[in-house]
Amino acid sequence: MSRAWQKTAERKLTVAQRLFDIAVNDHGLLPQDLVVDALTFTLATGDPEYSDSAKETLEGIRLIKKELPGTLTSLVSAIVHLVFHLPPGLW
Repeated sequence: MSRAWQKTAERKLTVAQRLFDIAVNDHGLLPQDLVVDALTFTLATGDPEYSDSAKETLEGIRLIKKELPGTLTSLVSAIVHLVFHLPPGLW
């Protein structure tokens, strides 16, 4: 597994913390200027590797909100990936 992929809640937090550190501490942005997309993976593929992706995404968002106060989060990619492989008529 590539370290770049944010499959677990903890990895999502680690990536968000790195982004926060660079943006806020190195470049002077405010936490509320940041929008973190906690990236989820498609659930409907049937691949067991991704069966907990929605849970991990929601937990990752909770951790980001807790550990990086003021930072905003997005569910845009989460919604797209959750429904991407659903059969027609289910979405």
